[in-house]
Amino acid sequence: MFDSEANNENYKRLKDFVFDRVYLKKAIMTIPYNASRTNMMKYIIGNLSEVKRDKDGVVWYSKLNTNKTLISNKDISVLVGCIYYIINKDFEKEIDEIS
Repeated sequence: MFDSEANNENYKRLKDFVFDRVYLKKAIMTIPYNASRTNMMKYIIGNLSEVKRDKDGVVWYSKLNTNKTLISNKDISVLVGCIYYIINKDFEKEIDEIS
């Protein structure tokens, strides 16, 4: 998942974006309540400003009150996938340790 060439640009933009805790907290805290990936994306996007939409339908966001680094809705989808991947991997380890 993390070495997909198709997502290299997504990962680079996400790395450069520098997320603060506020951008991810609600999305992560709702996972135990079965929040869908779509809802997680909405929580993250709720803390961002929409900057533009390109002709391919990609929506670009920035931190509130700044346009320095932009991320797309596709980048946010990749981020949510990474969060799920990491949590599932850690959860599997805990289950194995208990067994």
